[in-house]
Amino acid sequence: MRGEAAEEAGPPGKKGVANLLDDALPREDISKQLNAKLMPMFKNNDWKVRKEAADKVEEILKNANMRI
Repeated sequence: MRGEAAEEAGPPGKKGVANLLDDALPREDISKQLNAKLMPMFKNNDWKVRKEAADKVEEILKNANMRI
């Protein structure tokens, strides 16, 4: 069983797989895009409004290359 610690452990001076991936495709902070206008849309009784909110979140994730 390999975990993050196992991937990062190793000889000094060598990067783990997780660190190499972060260097190649850095993660993005999307918290500011999940704003006060978007989050209440998920509580709306109209399914179309909830779907619109889900579509917006999907678009935010795609723009972040799914690396959050």
